[in-house]
Amino acid sequence: MKSIDTLIKLHKRELDELRKQMVSLENQKAQLQLLSAKLAADLEDEIRKAKEQPELSQFFGGFAKRIQKRQEEIAGEVKALDKKNRGADR
Repeated sequence: MKSIDTLIKLHKRELDELRKQMVSLENQKAQLQLLSAKLAADLEDEIRKAKEQPELSQFFGGFAKRIQKRQEEIAGEVKALDKKNRGADR
């Protein structure tokens, strides 16, 4: 009976560790999503400024491209985290 109890304890520890990993991955994902939302808000702010001050519009294109590239990178990071999280589920 002791061997079964030992196995149960071992599996519970493994399960706890997987849960911790999953929580960590979910937190990372949430941080990335917040960053992406902030970038979108920054982009909206720059669009407004470019409309109000046409002299700033010459810088807008490069800024918008950098924002878009970073959002694509974030989306890739989120996909990678989701993939890791699915692996932790198994």
